[in-house]
Amino acid sequence: DTQIQMSPNELKAWMTEVGLNEHGLADLLGVTKGCVHHWLTGSRKIPETTAKLITYFKRYPMAMLDF
Repeated sequence: DTQIQMSPNELKAWMTEVGLNEHGLADLLGVTKGCVHHWLTGSRKIPETTAKLITYFKRYPMAMLDF
């Protein structure tokens, strides 16, 4: 099973694509805005679980409405 990784730039690009800011992503994922900020600046690695979920949202964008 391969690990899914996501770079801060990939996360930023996806957020722009779907129209989410840091606060919106934090609300969607149930994390703090500070946590999202750390991911975006690269000071903390984006967790694999988060990368998997966002990969799922990329494939099935309507699934975000269920969150």
